[in-house]
Amino acid sequence: MKFKIGTSGELKLADNEITEILKEAYLDEGFIDLNKFKTSFSPASIRNRGVIYCAREIASNEIAGMVIGVDYNSSAKLFAKTYEIEMHLLGVKPKFRNKGLAKLLIEELLESVNNTGYTKMLLWTQVNMYTAHKLYKAYGFIHNPSRDFKRGDRDFLFFEKSLQETNS
Repeated sequence: MKFKIGTSGELKLADNEITEILKEAYLDEGFIDLNKFKTSFSPASIRNRGVIYCAREIASNEIAGMVIGVDYNSSAKLFAKTYEIEMHLLGVKPKFRNKGLAKLLIEELLESVNNTGYTKMLLWTQVNMYTAHKLYKAYGFIHNPSRDFKRGDRDFLFFEKSLQETNS
């Protein structure tokens, strides 16, 4: 399977496709309850968070996954300070998992912020998202237990990665 990776604008991501990905990756997997899904995951609110990077499976043109880069100036940021960026809602539809797609999306987001002045990337994930923890660690994200938190009845682990400018 091959994927095309790009921004939501480049790949013409439709609102119903945002809903599909998030429903399959978060709601159907039990990582969010229906009421929170309806109030927090509207396509408009997702688009307003930041830059959405997404993937389409080339043969079918089906949307397969997404991730959002949220700038420290965004009203959607939760923790980022000046020159930090947050990674939100990395999600891959179940039928496209185990094909390296999450890696491609993370790489696209990291590449997009290379040499932009950001000093750190932040993310948080639920404690039971074990596959995600392993993936984030493989990309150099470090768990910072002092920043772990609880929201409602869910516990979250906090990860961060220093972003170092490369000289061209």
